[in-house]
Amino acid sequence: MIEVKQLYKKLGGREKIHFVQSFSPTDKLTYKQAHEIGLKMAEYFKDFQVVVATHIDRKHIHNHIVINTVNFRTGLKFHQSKYDLQKIKDYSSDNLVYSVTLDEWTTHLGIDYKSEKTDIVKASADGKIKSIKNDPRYGLTVVIEHTNGFESVYSNLLTAEFITVGEEVKQGQTIATVGNTARFEIADETHLHFEIKQNGENVDPNIYLK
Repeated sequence: MIEVKQLYKKLGGREKIHFVQSFSPTDKLTYKQAHEIGLKMAEYFKDFQVVVATHIDRKHIHNHIVINTVNFRTGLKFHQSKYDLQKIKDYSSDNLVYSVTLDEWTTHLGIDYKSEKTDIVKASADGKIKSIKNDPRYGLTVVIEHTNGFESVYSNLLTAEFITVGEEVKQGQTIATVGNTARFEIADETHLHFEIKQNGENVDPNIYLK
């Protein structure tokens, strides 16, 4: 890692970022599965050198993930926004991610934002309430119709008593509160499951959210 810093003359400041990715004993992961999850997370830090080490001499399985703070292609320093830090599970249509609840690898067509139960959920853009329903997989769900064939989907909700179907809503308007009603993600931390669709097809919300 030091060679990259020397190349771009960025030897000062923070040398590396080190965090621990822990798993609950109830996850029933093997060391190999835990390491694969760590490698998948490392893919998020594109063009940064990442070391993933999985402890195999502990009952509590966990990964140590170390990231070089200098990008080896651009020389830019690593930066993570508050928006990024809030995500506990990102959109993934091509790469499989491990589901603790289902105990299997699967795609994830939305973003899960870490929340507290009863946290307020707000509309991401102007639109009209298309539906308020109890989805068998993702629990209480609100769908908002927007222009150009777009829809935003808010799931794992506790209540949506603030709105009615057909109501026009504005960006930033309160529409619901966060709960723990998604059967497919019930073993995860409390979170809002958020999706964006265009013409009925899921798209990556990261493209549209800032």
